[in-house]
Amino acid sequence: MRNGTCCSPRRSAPRRPIDGQTVPLKRTPEGTGPTSADQRLFEVDVLRGFALSGVLLVNMLSFGADSIAWDSLPDRISLTAIRLLVDAKFWTLFSLLFGFGLALQMARLSVRSDHSLVVLLRRLAFLFTLGMLHALFYEGDILMLYAELGLVLLLLQRVPAKWLCATALALLLVFPLAHWQGPPRDDDPAPENVETAQMELQWEREDSVYVTGSIREILEYNAEVIPENPLADYLWPDSGLAVMAIIILGYLWGRAVLREKGIFPDRRYAAARWLGLSVGLAAAAALWPLMVFGGYQVYQASESSAAVQLAGDLLFVLSTVALASGYGAAVLIWAHGSRDALISRLLAHAGRMALTTYLGQALIFTTLFHGYGLGMAYRMGPFAVVVSALGIFAVQMALAGWWLKYFRHGPLEWLWRCFTYLSWQPLRR
Repeated sequence: MRNGTCCSPRRSAPRRPIDGQTVPLKRTPEGTGPTSADQRLFEVDVLRGFALSGVLLVNMLSFGADSIAWDSLPDRISLTAIRLLVDAKFWTLFSLLFGFGLALQMARLSVRSDHSLVVLLRRLAFLFTLGMLHALFYEGDILMLYAELGLVLLLLQRVPAKWLCATALALLLVFPLAHWQGPPRDDDPAPENVETAQMELQWEREDSVYVTGSIREILEYNAEVIPENPLADYLWPDSGLAVMAIIILGYLWGRAVLREKGIFPDRRYAAARWLGLSVGLAAAAALWPLMVFGGYQVYQASESSAAVQLAGDLLFVLSTVALASGYGAAVLIWAHGSRDALISRLLAHAGRMALTTYLGQALIFTTLFHGYGLGMAYRMGPFAVVVSALGIFAVQMALAGWWLKYFRHGPLEWLWRCFTYLSWQPLRR
C-alpha cells in the first residue's frame, strides 16, 4: 500500500530530514550570513522543522486514513488537500535538505583538520545503523536510503553542476517513462466505492500484522525489507532514483550557499517561491480532473489510458518538485524576516533536533497505531489524523524548546556527534 511517501518496495513511507547542519562561513557585510564558524543557519532550521510537521502528517495518514472509506465532508476535504498539496511534496523537501547538509559537510573536509572523509563516513554509518533499528518498528524509514545515497553523492561531488543537473532530471523522468513503457507494477487495486473501501479497512483491522501482531511479529515482518534497495521501486514516484535526484539538487543548492557565504532571501528566492507555487498549483489543478474523470491513480491500479497515465505521472512529478521548491523558498523568506516570532523559534527548535524529533514521532504514532499500543490503526480518518498530527507536533516543538534551554544538541544528535568524532562531545550549555 502506497500513499505518496518514500517507502520500501512494499509499503508507503515519507522521507525525512536528519541532523541539523552548520555552515563554516564568516559574517557577511549585510549581516545576513552566519556570525562565525559553525554557526547554524536559522532559516534552514525553521525549514527543517516545517518539513517535520508534514512528515508526521503523511506518516500517520498511511495507517488507513488514506482511504475513500472516510466519506464525511471534513474527511473528504482533508484527504483531497493532502493528496494534491502534501503528498510526496515533503519527502522531496526533506531530500533537498539532506543534499544541502551533505554539501556543507563535504565543504568541511577542506577547511577543518578534524573533519576528514573518515569522519563523514562514520556519520553515514551511524545514520544507516539507526535507520535499520527504526525500520524494524516502522517500515517507512528513510535513514538507510539516505546513508546509501550519501555514499553515491561522495563519488559525484566533483562532477560539474550542469552534468549533475542533467543527471537529476534524467532520474526524475525514470518513473513516468518506466511506468509508461516498463513492466506492469504490482499495484493494489483501488476500491470501487466507499462500501468496498470500508470493507477493506475492516479486513485490515482484523488481519494486519500491525494490529494483531506482537512486537516480535512486527519486527520479523519489517526485517524482510532491510537493508533498503534503492533500485527496487524504480516504477514508483518515490523510488530511490527519484530521491537521489532531489538530493543532488539539494547538494547543488548547498554549494551555491557556500559560494555566496550564506542564505540571502533575495529576488532569486522570491522568484523560486512564486514560480514554484504557481507552477506546482497549476500542475496539481491539472492533475485533479485526470484523477476524478480519467481514472488516473498514482499509487494504485489505474483505469486510465496509457496517454492519460503518462500525462498524469509527468504532472505529478512536476507538481511535486515545483511545490516543494515553492514551499521551501516561501518558508526561508518568511523565517528570514521573522526571527523573533514565536512560531519561527518553535519550528527552529524542532529543526535543530530533527533526528530526535523524527524518531520521537515514530515512537508516538507506532504506539498509537500498533496493536501492542493503543491499536488505532485503520480506525482514524484523515481529518482526525490532521488534528492529531498538529497536536503531537505542537507538543514536540515545546519540548524541543525546553530541552535546548539546557543542552546544546538533541539527545540523538549528541550521540551522533560522539560516534562521528569517537569522543564525548559537550552537551550541557
